[in-house]
Amino acid sequence: RDRSPSRGLGDVYKRQRQARARLSYEKFSQFLSNIKELNAHKQTRQETLARASEIFGDANADLYATFETLLVKHLPK
Repeated sequence: RDRSPSRGLGDVYKRQRQARARLSYEKFSQFLSNIKELNAHKQTRQETLARASEIFGDANADLYATFETLLVKHLPK
């Protein structure tokens, strides 16, 4: 299994495209803002996941699960 950083980045972009295709413009913008807050160290990983769960909702639980996996796998605590 390829675990190179470029492979992980490709997964991130693939999942981002899936989210964009399924979320409304407003929800996708909220999702991107949520990631920006994490990257700016303005919120924790747990806060980011909680917010993502609200944004995705029950209808997109699979997107949330994928996002959670990516964060845990690619972002140190």
